Amino acid sequence: MTLQRARNDHAKLGRRRQLLDAAAARFDAAGYAATTMAEIAIAAGLAKGTTYLYFRSKESLFLELLLEALEEWAETAAGRLAPPDRASPGAAAAALADTLAARPRLVRLLALRAPVLEPGAGAEATQRFRGRQLARLEPLVNRLEALFPALGAEGGLGAILQLLALATGYVDRLDLAAGNRESSAAEPRREVSLRDFTLAVSSSMELLLSASKPAATPPAP
Repeated sequence: MTLQRARNDHAKLGRRRQLLDAAAARFDAAGYAATTMAEIAIAAGLAKGTTYLYFRSKESLFLELLLEALEEWAETAAGRLAPPDRASPGAAAAALADTLAARPRLVRLLALRAPVLEPGAGAEATQRFRGRQLARLEPLVNRLEALFPALGAEGGLGAILQLLALATGYVDRLDLAAGNRESSAAEPRREVSLRDFTLAVSSSMELLLSASKPAATPPAP
């Protein structure tokens, strides 16, 4: 079957979406190393050469997946944070950690970013990705700074980037969370794995947010 070239913006966006969805499904099933551009093209129902019309490299494609995953997480996490009159470091940290633990694809992509995706995509693509990443995280950053004013200017961004770094450091804790279990006997380990991940990330984030709280005002004499 001969595929027609996408001739308008709507069709091009559709092809791009097909490739991203196919890459995400293949990544979830087999991991990054076992995923090739040829396999992504086949899964998307497109010719291999078509993939390079939309993404210059496999790394560039997966950086785009990471960007989408970050945006979706940031929107969800911002909505999970308590209103100002009920905000606490513990509750905020738990909400942020819980939403990350529910997204193993995001955490795995974060772990690939520095050692694999950015070097492979090149300096220009990496710089562009980092700028777009900040824009995607901005609503969550603003929300966090509104809840914890003592974070100060850019303190919210620093807190979120530290949170993502912590999550990346614990990526091995999510190895059983993406359907890669060999048998049902691994199910109890999955629960422990996700619990450990959440507790480790949440406790570290709570300490950071607690340190940013303004000192209590002493009672008037």
